[in-house]
Amino acid sequence: MDRIKSSLCSQSIQVQHRELLALRRDLWKGDLAVHTKFLPLVPDVLKFMETRYDDFSQSLGCSILQNYTLLELSHKYLIECGCVPHFIRIIKESSRLPFGADICALVSLANIISSSPTHKNQFPILSQVDIDRIADCFRACLHDRPFPEHNGLYWELWEMAMGICHIIEFSCNENLKMFLNSGFVRLLTDAISLLERKKVIVFNDLVAKEILLERKKETQKYLFIALWILVGAETTKNLF
Repeated sequence: MDRIKSSLCSQSIQVQHRELLALRRDLWKGDLAVHTKFLPLVPDVLKFMETRYDDFSQSLGCSILQNYTLLELSHKYLIECGCVPHFIRIIKESSRLPFGADICALVSLANIISSSPTHKNQFPILSQVDIDRIADCFRACLHDRPFPEHNGLYWELWEMAMGICHIIEFSCNENLKMFLNSGFVRLLTDAISLLERKKVIVFNDLVAKEILLERKKETQKYLFIALWILVGAETTKNLF
């Protein structure tokens, strides 16, 4: 961890990117112990994003912070570090950010709000987002790249499903209508169908297989909740 801290102080953006890419890879693959170990690096990642405004740096920083928000135990520390206003800034500046950076920030904010009553006043921010952009990102996750033997689908879809579920949970009726108009019922059913068909392929690593199977179950839960809200909740029925 000291090496990463030192590298982020480097004047070389190539060195910074190399260490942050390695950190993101470790967080993707890691468990609770790995996330806890690297959690003190959050202020360093925020500082990096405040000094590097190029597209790749912003996207890389956002994706790392999103990984941290996937574990509820880290939310208190993320809030204390000032991540919430940082996510809001990124969402509001989305017109100048690369595709995906605002999605990472949006999903991250939704995940934090879901477990933090003190930040429920951020609900209006979730109503200002471009839902078509979320749909495009979700569609790309499902359809726009092949992964017949790629378990990365479980991680990417898990992240997106969790965030989308939380965003839909916090949406007003007008926002729910926009989700429906953006084709989310079809996208959610496609995702559920894809997970049903796909097998977990892990050779000689029972622990990794158990983790992926658990991710698959969690992803299905988030997808079903989001779908239920869109087509079955009382607040949505009045839209038809």
